[in-house]
Amino acid sequence: MGLNIDERQLVRARELVTARPGNTVRFVQGDACALPFDEGTFDVVLAVECIFHFPSRRTFFTEARRVLRTGGSLALSDFVVNGDKMDDMAAWAEANPSGDFYGVKSAAICADTYQRLAARAGLKTLSDDDITVNTMPTYECLKKLCKESNRQDGVTATAFLEEMSDRGFFEYRILSFEAESK
Repeated sequence: MGLNIDERQLVRARELVTARPGNTVRFVQGDACALPFDEGTFDVVLAVECIFHFPSRRTFFTEARRVLRTGGSLALSDFVVNGDKMDDMAAWAEANPSGDFYGVKSAAICADTYQRLAARAGLKTLSDDDITVNTMPTYECLKKLCKESNRQDGVTATAFLEEMSDRGFFEYRILSFEAESK
């Protein structure tokens, strides 16, 4: 089951993704903060490269827990702020605006905030892995693609994110959680 709020992305997914034998694939338009599924529908909820676009991480966590069976897993990736560098990051970001090339973004949060959001929603933190070093080569590739597409705004926005990582203002993390008994 794939969910996206943008029907255009779902059309593209339907063109590119084919189910394997013994498997079904379905794509649904919907809001991750108001999931259009019954309680306890899923064993796994996966949110890759998207949670920073949601209007409320808190609401998403509540919704993810609602649709997960007890013992089910939520896994996500996000840019997580280094709490010790918040003031420096804010000052640097104000002096170096990034534009909106990557769309509307909610404010980044610290890792311990994720753990609190999860606990309030009835999810136990299983892992929190910093994979920033593994993502750094991606920035050069993205900047190259943007240059080739004559998207200077994309080059600028990607360079901004790369600098934020280089300065240690945020880390790219993969977090996982388990749905506890209600």
